[in-house]
Amino acid sequence: MNRYCFLVLFFIPLVVFSQEIKTEKDSISKNNRDLFIKDYTQQFNVKAEFSNDIQSFKIPFDTKSVEIEPNLGFRYGAVLSYKFASVRIGIRPKVSNKSKEEKGDPKSFRIKFSLLFNKWSHRFEYNRIKGYYITDNNIGSISTTGNHILFPDLTSNVFNGSSSYKFNDNYSVRSTISQTEAQLKSAGSLIPEINYWYYSFDGLDNYINKEGDEVTRTNYLKSSGVALALNLGYYYTFVYKKWYANAYIIPGIGMDFNYSTQYSDANSTNSKSQYLVLSGHGGVGIGYNSEKFFFGASLSRRDTNEKTNENKVQFDSSKNSFFLFFGYRFRVPKQIAKPIDGLEERIPILKNN
Repeated sequence: MNRYCFLVLFFIPLVVFSQEIKTEKDSISKNNRDLFIKDYTQQFNVKAEFSNDIQSFKIPFDTKSVEIEPNLGFRYGAVLSYKFASVRIGIRPKVSNKSKEEKGDPKSFRIKFSLLFNKWSHRFEYNRIKGYYITDNNIGSISTTGNHILFPDLTSNVFNGSSSYKFNDNYSVRSTISQTEAQLKSAGSLIPEINYWYYSFDGLDNYINKEGDEVTRTNYLKSSGVALALNLGYYYTFVYKKWYANAYIIPGIGMDFNYSTQYSDANSTNSKSQYLVLSGHGGVGIGYNSEKFFFGASLSRRDTNEKTNENKVQFDSSKNSFFLFFGYRFRVPKQIAKPIDGLEERIPILKNN
């Protein structure tokens, strides 16, 4: 984490300096946006997305802080995009019977929704999962079955959103998120962002041990909270013909306002806490974007340093993720065009952005 923060602090002055230079060079590009960006917002984009982006947490268990995650493997989703709107609907992956026995059979629901405009981008996500397991098989009694300790009733509800603003008109956010645009010439932009979360965790009052026995806990907690963060990101896309490579780095700082109820035997204790959160998020990607067909892949890493204690449910502090996507552009169906076009007529600012 220290190395990561050093790289972030080293990178920020270079980003700001390069952005000042690019502002002057790109000042004439406001009248030549078509030289940098190809508009596909009038077409209907359908994209299949595959990733290992599964949220994991740490919980207090037997005087330790242990990592838990749902037994989901890879995640699949369909992304539908038209004009300013983009919706991702998750598809629950199948879990084998052997995997269910060892790591549980979770129930999940996830949906993402984005509003992408020329300057502003707003992204929202709701993720509900019931059923987790402790990833470290060394926790608990020795067992030769390969089973993990399960929390079948542990339910997480996480809603998060972000609003960001790009400074360079020649840089396309849509080209890397919804592919409703294509970057024609290399460009980058400084993009500040506000992130916010609401989260809750419930169902830690029982678990299933490695032998398959249900255990009722006398010491457990419920937790919920709100977190806010300010991020300052820099994004750059390098273009070669119809191919592109992109990279970004996003340092951030925020606060986590947590509310917990600790249950101990027949007693309960409520507590409120605030924690400083420092984060760093970075990634690289490569892709192909033609008139009809597009595909790509990306890798990202997120590190979070939260000044908290182990008696709290925590978001995992480090996370590596990869994404693969394949998509195609169609003539927009009337069933999709009509409500969005009608919304633009009622709210003209949507059409002008």
